[in-house]
Amino acid sequence: GVCYLHHCQVVHRDLHAVNILVDEDGHVAIADFGLADILDDRTESSSHSGSVRWMAPELLNPGLSPCGCFQRTSASDMYSLACIFLELFTLHALFMEVSAEAGVVMWVLKGVRPSFPSLGDCGGRVISASLWHVMESCWARLPGMRPTADTLRTRLLEL
Repeated sequence: GVCYLHHCQVVHRDLHAVNILVDEDGHVAIADFGLADILDDRTESSSHSGSVRWMAPELLNPGLSPCGCFQRTSASDMYSLACIFLELFTLHALFMEVSAEAGVVMWVLKGVRPSFPSLGDCGGRVISASLWHVMESCWARLPGMRPTADTLRTRLLEL
């Protein structure tokens, strides 16, 4: 779904687990396009909006963005997507040990990223080292270092 959006030059801007719907047959759909926008290098915002726990660092500090502004790109969607992957295994959002969103912002801006969860954290579900490496690549501090949706799809299919 994210590959399709990005091919259509659409950035979702608010990917998190509650926006991923699954029907009784296992078909997945992406929902809540209220913040979605057409990818455009000139489009920027004076503030961030969305769900902080799934937000890429450059959306919390515009100094990390190539334009020096709050600009959501396909790379910010990729950061969020990896957060969703981890949530699928652990069944909770990132940094749940931090109750205040301001604390999450501070952690992310300091470079804190999720640590490899234990089997207990995942309810017995196993995250392979290969999958974890792919997820970590999506959490790169700099947007240009993250894989594209197509690259991520290819890497996942190779696992």
